[in-house]
Amino acid sequence: MATLQATLPGALAATLLLAGCATGPAPSDRLPAPQRELWAGLQALCGQAFEGEVREAPPGDSSFAGVSLVMHVRECDDDVIRIPFHVGDDRSRTWIVSRAADGLRLKHDHRHEDGSEDEITQYGGDTAGPGSATRQEFPADAHTTGLIPAPPAPWGAAPRP
Repeated sequence: MATLQATLPGALAATLLLAGCATGPAPSDRLPAPQRELWAGLQALCGQAFEGEVREAPPGDSSFAGVSLVMHVRECDDDVIRIPFHVGDDRSRTWIVSRAADGLRLKHDHRHEDGSEDEITQYGGDTAGPGSATRQEFPADAHTTGLIPAPPAPWGAAPRP
């Protein structure tokens, strides 16, 4: 069974059971090999849901404590993978992993019940290096640093067999 460990804002970690008409190489061919392998690992999870738990949280942050954490790997296409993330009954979060010009991008899409965007949404970042087939890190981008005064350490994703 596969597992995904995700490092969330503030060093919060949840372990979850868990590529047109253009010249040049296809988007998947532009990714470093480790990122292609991680992408393939996420694609292989498409259509599945995984429950997880908080492994580490910032001091005083209990927002995910004692509630069910479930990720649903959905809407997998060649360039974007959408992963709704449920925290108890709160279904406002979706992780969006996509192919960027030079690597992978992770964004957090937060919505209200009516589908409108939350004030703090679309934050995340792009990979800064090739990473490994088993772990990628996403440092905060300019949008994130403008939105969140003290952005967290890089988010990380690590599918595991």
